[in-house]
Amino acid sequence: MFSGKRFLAVIPARGGSTRLVKKNTRLLCGKPLVSWSIEAAKESKLLDSITVSTDDEEIKSIANQYGVEIHHRPKEFATEFSLVVDTLHHIVRLYQGFDIVVLNPTSPVRDKGLVDKCIMEFVNNDYDALATGRIVKYVPWPSTMNRTQDIEGFFIDDGAVYVYKHSLIQQKTLLSEKVGKIINNPEESVDIDTEFDFKIATFILQNRIDRGAQ
Repeated sequence: MFSGKRFLAVIPARGGSTRLVKKNTRLLCGKPLVSWSIEAAKESKLLDSITVSTDDEEIKSIANQYGVEIHHRPKEFATEFSLVVDTLHHIVRLYQGFDIVVLNPTSPVRDKGLVDKCIMEFVNNDYDALATGRIVKYVPWPSTMNRTQDIEGFFIDDGAVYVYKHSLIQQKTLLSEKVGKIINNPEESVDIDTEFDFKIATFILQNRIDRGAQ
Protein backbone atom coordinates (compact mmCIF):
# COMPACT_ATOMS: atom_id res chain seq x y z
CA MET A 1 0.00 0.00 0.00
CA PHE A 2 2.89 2.37 0.78
CA SER A 3 5.52 2.73 -1.90
CA GLY A 4 8.79 1.37 -0.57
CA LYS A 5 7.39 0.87 2.93
CA ARG A 6 7.26 -2.49 4.69
CA PHE A 7 6.16 -3.05 8.26
CA LEU A 8 7.12 -5.84 10.63
CA ALA A 9 5.18 -6.33 13.86
CA VAL A 10 7.39 -7.39 16.75
CA ILE A 11 5.83 -8.83 19.89
CA PRO A 12 8.60 -8.98 22.52
CA ALA A 13 7.56 -11.69 24.96
CA ARG A 14 10.30 -13.12 27.13
CA GLY A 15 9.63 -16.07 29.39
CA GLY A 16 10.81 -14.63 32.66
CA SER A 17 8.83 -12.27 34.86
CA THR A 18 9.83 -11.10 38.32
CA ARG A 19 6.41 -10.07 39.65
CA LEU A 20 3.91 -12.18 37.69
CA VAL A 21 5.50 -15.54 36.96
CA LYS A 22 5.04 -16.65 33.32
CA LYS A 23 2.55 -13.85 32.77
CA ASN A 24 2.83 -13.90 28.96
CA THR A 25 1.39 -17.43 28.87
CA ARG A 26 -1.12 -16.92 31.68
CA LEU A 27 -4.74 -17.27 30.57
CA LEU A 28 -6.57 -13.97 30.19
CA CYS A 29 -10.27 -14.45 29.39
CA GLY A 30 -9.51 -17.92 28.08
CA LYS A 31 -6.41 -17.11 25.99
CA PRO A 32 -2.71 -16.74 26.81
CA LEU A 33 -1.86 -13.10 27.40
CA VAL A 34 0.51 -12.98 24.41
CA SER A 35 -2.32 -14.19 22.13
CA TRP A 36 -4.17 -10.87 22.42
CA SER A 37 -1.29 -9.00 20.81
CA ILE A 38 -0.77 -11.65 18.13
CA GLU A 39 -4.44 -11.38 17.19
CA ALA A 40 -4.25 -7.57 17.08
CA ALA A 41 -1.33 -7.86 14.66
CA LYS A 42 -3.07 -10.45 12.48
CA GLU A 43 -6.11 -8.18 12.20
CA SER A 44 -3.96 -5.49 10.55
CA LYS A 45 -4.20 -4.91 6.81
CA LEU A 46 -0.95 -2.92 6.64
CA LEU A 47 1.55 -5.25 8.29
CA ASP A 48 3.76 -7.31 5.99
CA SER A 49 5.01 -9.75 8.61
CA ILE A 50 4.62 -10.64 12.29
CA THR A 51 7.23 -12.09 14.60
CA VAL A 52 7.13 -13.05 18.26
CA SER A 53 10.51 -12.43 19.87
CA THR A 54 11.04 -14.84 22.74
CA ASP A 55 13.41 -17.13 24.57
CA ASP A 56 10.56 -19.28 25.92
CA GLU A 57 9.47 -22.62 24.41
CA GLU A 58 5.85 -22.30 25.54
CA ILE A 59 5.54 -18.86 23.94
CA LYS A 60 7.13 -20.23 20.76
CA SER A 61 4.49 -22.97 20.73
CA ILE A 62 1.70 -20.38 21.01
CA ALA A 63 3.22 -18.36 18.16
CA ASN A 64 3.39 -21.51 16.03
CA GLN A 65 -0.30 -22.14 16.63
CA TYR A 66 -1.04 -18.72 15.14
CA GLY A 67 1.27 -19.30 12.18
CA VAL A 68 3.47 -16.27 12.86
CA GLU A 69 7.24 -16.11 12.66
CA ILE A 70 9.48 -16.56 15.68
CA HIS A 71 12.55 -14.53 16.52
CA HIS A 72 14.67 -16.68 18.78
CA ARG A 73 15.78 -14.06 21.28
CA PRO A 74 19.35 -14.51 22.51
CA LYS A 75 19.60 -15.09 26.25
CA GLU A 76 21.53 -11.85 26.78
CA PHE A 77 18.46 -9.95 25.51
CA ALA A 78 16.00 -11.85 27.71
CA THR A 79 16.97 -10.94 31.26
CA GLU A 80 15.02 -8.66 33.58
CA PHE A 81 17.63 -5.97 32.88
CA SER A 82 17.49 -6.26 29.07
CA LEU A 83 16.44 -3.27 26.99
CA VAL A 84 13.91 -3.72 24.19
CA VAL A 85 16.08 -1.58 21.90
CA ASP A 86 18.76 -4.30 21.98
CA THR A 87 16.23 -6.89 20.83
CA LEU A 88 14.90 -4.60 18.09
CA HIS A 89 18.43 -3.79 16.93
CA HIS A 90 19.09 -7.52 16.62
CA ILE A 91 15.85 -7.99 14.67
CA VAL A 92 16.38 -5.21 12.11
CA ARG A 93 19.68 -6.83 11.17
CA LEU A 94 17.66 -9.90 10.19
CA TYR A 95 14.77 -7.99 8.57
CA GLN A 96 16.50 -5.43 6.38
CA GLY A 97 14.34 -2.52 5.22
CA PHE A 98 11.37 -3.13 7.52
CA ASP A 99 10.02 -0.38 9.74
CA ILE A 100 9.02 -1.83 13.08
CA VAL A 101 5.66 -1.93 14.87
CA VAL A 102 6.01 -3.04 18.49
CA LEU A 103 3.03 -4.52 20.32
CA ASN A 104 3.78 -5.17 23.97
CA PRO A 105 2.09 -8.41 25.08
CA THR A 106 1.42 -6.85 28.49
CA SER A 107 -0.93 -4.30 26.86
CA PRO A 108 -3.69 -6.60 25.61
CA VAL A 109 -6.57 -4.12 25.22
CA ARG A 110 -6.68 -2.46 21.79
CA ASP A 111 -9.55 -1.12 19.74
CA LYS A 112 -9.98 -2.79 16.35
CA GLY A 113 -7.99 -0.92 13.73
CA LEU A 114 -5.62 0.71 16.21
CA VAL A 115 -2.49 -0.83 14.66
CA ASP A 116 -3.34 0.43 11.17
CA LYS A 117 -4.37 3.82 12.53
CA CYS A 118 -0.89 4.17 14.05
CA ILE A 119 0.85 3.05 10.85
CA MET A 120 -1.14 5.52 8.74
CA GLU A 121 -0.35 8.38 11.12
CA PHE A 122 3.32 7.38 11.13
CA VAL A 123 3.58 7.31 7.33
CA ASN A 124 1.47 10.37 6.57
CA ASN A 125 3.59 12.55 8.89
CA ASP A 126 6.95 10.89 8.15
CA TYR A 127 7.66 10.40 11.84
CA ASP A 128 10.77 8.64 13.09
CA ALA A 129 8.77 7.15 15.96
CA LEU A 130 5.19 7.05 17.19
CA ALA A 131 3.55 5.78 20.37
CA THR A 132 0.10 5.39 21.80
CA GLY A 133 -0.52 6.64 25.31
CA ARG A 134 -2.54 8.90 27.54
CA ILE A 135 -2.38 12.29 29.20
CA VAL A 136 -1.69 12.20 32.94
CA LYS A 137 -2.01 15.10 35.33
CA TYR A 138 0.24 13.99 38.13
CA VAL A 139 2.16 16.55 40.16
CA PRO A 140 4.19 16.09 43.34
CA TRP A 141 2.22 16.76 46.52
CA PRO A 142 2.15 19.35 47.96
CA SER A 143 3.18 21.53 45.03
CA THR A 144 0.04 23.04 43.56
CA MET A 145 -3.43 24.18 44.53
CA ASN A 146 -4.70 24.12 40.96
CA ARG A 147 -7.78 22.15 40.01
CA THR A 148 -7.02 18.93 38.12
CA GLN A 149 -8.73 20.30 35.01
CA ASP A 150 -6.38 23.28 35.08
CA ILE A 151 -3.22 21.15 35.10
CA GLU A 152 -1.79 20.80 31.60
CA GLY A 153 -0.47 17.29 32.18
CA PHE A 154 1.90 15.32 29.97
CA PHE A 155 1.84 12.35 27.59
CA ILE A 156 3.07 8.91 28.67
CA ASP A 157 3.29 5.86 26.42
CA ASP A 158 1.06 2.91 27.33
CA GLY A 159 2.69 0.00 25.47
CA ALA A 160 -0.23 -0.72 23.12
CA VAL A 161 1.52 0.31 19.89
CA TYR A 162 4.88 1.78 18.93
CA VAL A 163 6.13 2.42 15.39
CA TYR A 164 9.80 3.01 14.61
CA LYS A 165 11.76 3.69 11.46
CA HIS A 166 14.26 1.02 10.55
CA SER A 167 16.96 3.68 10.33
CA LEU A 168 16.28 4.85 13.89
CA ILE A 169 16.67 1.38 15.37
CA GLN A 170 19.83 0.86 13.34
CA GLN A 171 21.31 3.68 15.43
CA LYS A 172 20.41 1.59 18.50
CA THR A 173 18.07 4.24 19.86
CA LEU A 174 14.32 4.79 20.13
CA LEU A 175 14.67 8.53 20.72
CA SER A 176 14.00 11.27 18.20
CA GLU A 177 12.56 14.77 18.05
CA LYS A 178 10.28 13.84 15.13
CA VAL A 179 7.68 11.76 16.95
CA GLY A 180 3.94 11.20 16.84
CA LYS A 181 1.56 10.59 19.72
CA ILE A 182 -1.86 8.95 19.60
CA ILE A 183 -4.01 9.31 22.68
CA ASN A 184 -5.83 6.11 23.54
CA ASN A 185 -9.01 5.77 25.49
CA PRO A 186 -8.36 4.77 29.13
CA GLU A 187 -9.33 1.12 28.56
CA GLU A 188 -6.52 0.65 26.05
CA SER A 189 -3.90 2.00 28.42
CA VAL A 190 -3.78 -1.04 30.71
CA ASP A 191 -0.23 -2.36 31.06
CA ILE A 192 -0.06 -5.58 33.06
CA ASP A 193 2.74 -5.59 35.60
CA THR A 194 0.96 -6.71 38.78
CA GLU A 195 -1.86 -8.98 39.87
CA PHE A 196 -4.11 -5.93 40.19
CA ASP A 197 -3.35 -4.93 36.57
CA PHE A 198 -4.30 -8.45 35.48
CA LYS A 199 -7.65 -8.16 37.24
CA ILE A 200 -8.33 -4.81 35.58
CA ALA A 201 -7.48 -6.19 32.13
CA THR A 202 -9.72 -9.21 32.75
CA PHE A 203 -12.64 -6.98 33.71
CA ILE A 204 -12.21 -4.73 30.65
CA LEU A 205 -11.76 -7.53 28.13
CA GLN A 206 -14.63 -9.61 29.50
CA ASN A 207 -16.90 -6.56 29.30
CA ARG A 208 -15.82 -6.02 25.68
CA ILE A 209 -16.42 -9.69 24.84
CA ASP A 210 -19.88 -9.57 26.43
CA ARG A 211 -20.92 -6.57 24.32
CA GLY A 212 -19.30 -7.91 21.13
CA ALA A 213 -16.63 -5.25 20.95
CA GLN A 214 -13.63 -7.60 21.15
